[in-house]
Amino acid sequence: MRHLPFILKACRYAAFFMLIRLLVLTLVTAITTRLQTSIPLSALDELMRTYALPIATLSAFLYRRQTPFYPIERVAIESSFFPGFLRGTICAFSIILLSVLSDFHALGTFLPFFEAPLHSLSLLWRCMLITSIMLCEIPLFVPTKPNDAWIYALAFTGIKILQFPISLSQALGIFLLTLALFLSQTFHKAIKPALFGVGFCTAFALFYEVLCSLPLFGTDFSGILLLKFQESRYFITGGSEGPCASPLLQWILILWSGSALLKGLYGKS
Repeated sequence: MRHLPFILKACRYAAFFMLIRLLVLTLVTAITTRLQTSIPLSALDELMRTYALPIATLSAFLYRRQTPFYPIERVAIESSFFPGFLRGTICAFSIILLSVLSDFHALGTFLPFFEAPLHSLSLLWRCMLITSIMLCEIPLFVPTKPNDAWIYALAFTGIKILQFPISLSQALGIFLLTLALFLSQTFHKAIKPALFGVGFCTAFALFYEVLCSLPLFGTDFSGILLLKFQESRYFITGGSEGPCASPLLQWILILWSGSALLKGLYGKS
């Protein structure tokens, strides 16, 4: 079975994440026991959900420390990361624009004047976490051939389900998005496909989480803008779950994947 080495690598990474998460949970429990304070299981679960991104980033960084990082040259950044970042920004902006034009419940800002410095540090920290986890994880799930895209996208989505409290609709959106990206001819023609994927996913996540405060990772985060979509337009906006859960977006991603697959089969650029 030619996919067996990758499946084993994905399973090792999943097991490593669960080990780090268990260690963090044990540490929190030990500290609370030492302080002689009891935390309800519901509060402990909420704590782990709130810090899901830092824990996932820590596990990804520690796992990648076992293997050397691929060298990042200036020409690769200019020819792969920046184009991927630009395409990810355009993709995320298009989805948000479609949702906003359809309907939105609230639009505002999370930057009050007196709290701006502290909130800016929180935004910077979030940006660093998102960039770090993408830089550490995406190279682990980059397919060498477009025909292998489905299993790599499926493994990536499975890891996201383990790491974050996302719904099945959000998971389906993430799977279809990564599948379309991995099938894209632009992705495979990049000098460094892994770096192109890092740029695309980083831009997509930053646009959702940091700029628009949408729950890409399953938890609420106070970003720069506040966007809240109504459940009545769930088919277009995804409601409270965010645009990744939108059935309309998922059908668009299916069409994108089909188009990329046909181009690959018939050799059209």
